[in-house]
Amino acid sequence: MTKLFDQKWKLFVSGAVFGLLAMLLAILGNPGNMAICIACFVRDMAGAMKLHSADCM
Repeated sequence: MTKLFDQKWKLFVSGAVFGLLAMLLAILGNPGNMAICIACFVRDMAGAMKLHSADCM
């Protein structure tokens, strides 16, 4: 039972940390829909390197 509690505790703490990080990034200027979206960062980096020319919405 203790091992299960440890795993749930780590999951809760990591979720809270990433949630706060996303909120902080949105407050500091990232678009609200992109706070820590990995797919968005990859898409934007590919666009910045001229690997695609799709219009961003």
